[in-house]
Amino acid sequence: MNTRRVITSAEPFGFGPVSKLRSVGKLLGADGWAIDFVGTGSALAYAREESEVFRSVTALESPDDLLRLDAADYDAAVSVMDPFLALWAHRNGLPCLYVDSLFWFWTWQNAEHLNEQWNIVTAADAAPADGLELLQRLPMPTAEYLGHRAASVSCVQRTVSTAAVSDAMREITPVVTTGAIVDLSRQRSAVPDIWTVSLSGLINPLITHEEAARWATAAIRLVDEAFTSAGIADAKIYLTGNSDVIANLEGVPPRFEFEPREAGAVLDLFNRSHACLTPPGLTTMLESLAYECPVIPLPPQHYGHERILREFSNHNADAFPQAVTAEQLGVFDTGVADADTRRLIEAFHQQAQAGSPQWASMVASMADTLRRALDSRSELLDRQRDIVGSIVGGFSGAQEVRAAFDAMMG
Repeated sequence: MNTRRVITSAEPFGFGPVSKLRSVGKLLGADGWAIDFVGTGSALAYAREESEVFRSVTALESPDDLLRLDAADYDAAVSVMDPFLALWAHRNGLPCLYVDSLFWFWTWQNAEHLNEQWNIVTAADAAPADGLELLQRLPMPTAEYLGHRAASVSCVQRTVSTAAVSDAMREITPVVTTGAIVDLSRQRSAVPDIWTVSLSGLINPLITHEEAARWATAAIRLVDEAFTSAGIADAKIYLTGNSDVIANLEGVPPRFEFEPREAGAVLDLFNRSHACLTPPGLTTMLESLAYECPVIPLPPQHYGHERILREFSNHNADAFPQAVTAEQLGVFDTGVADADTRRLIEAFHQQAQAGSPQWASMVASMADTLRRALDSRSELLDRQRDIVGSIVGGFSGAQEVRAAFDAMMG
């Protein structure tokens, strides 16, 4: 019997999408599928550390490199927010499952324009390379729409806002809503004895390596001073995130322990953690709560983080207290994502450098939350899980994606 093969990819910016791919890939691998990964950026770096899941990992210099692959070598495709693989699969008649955790985030209002772009990238008389080249020039929301439309079926993580978007999308492609897509295989019962600080993937099209380092340095200083202020002098703090950035930071206090860890080892930390301090992105918050570890939000890294936090906390700010907000930093949404992100990081970095009374207030606020995580951990965790669970519908999303894949394959 021939081994069934699936080609996979994930959006290259950050660890969130590829982490979801890993969660689904583990389940498909257990079902006998051979999982090949193609990609670039942070997703590629992550996948290279996951030989348990990915049989092969191939770097793509550009989306055009997909054209060198032979679709006949594969039985299916799975793409997590990578529209290029979905379009390639569509062009080659390969069944493709598309996974999108930010489905609710996109704004798709101009149906005529979206249909026009779809007709251009899929035109029968156009060279496949032309469609991929056009996709590279499109804004991310439009490219994500085309990825969904090119797929055989879409799986989207459930949120408050998902229903309205999925109802509209179902007119052109099947949509399956799922719970949080998390790898649950490392769950263990343990007495909390450490703290985890996750700085995330850090680098994306909005954040340069230098900006990532400035944000990370300021975040570590905030956390360090907050632990001192909270009187938690003996805290064991494990630092995780993008190794390329963290390993080269200067002046990291000695109580922060860092070594590169594969994804499963990071999940193991959540089992032992009093809390996970993380930017208000999506994946780490959901993973932490799935492992019954409370979340303490770090300052936002980019323009979208606070919107994500509002969506998944259902505006219950008291349950997810932010020590630092964009408003406190004097940064307001102008609609220009890259400029807003640069201002956000620079303002946070300047606050850390100045050590102003406002900075002292931020430190004190985080110290209060650290003490809360120690003194009332169960209460904080239950409240956070109740809020998020009522929105996403639980943490079985990876299994639900596998079921959708099985249905797609018949």
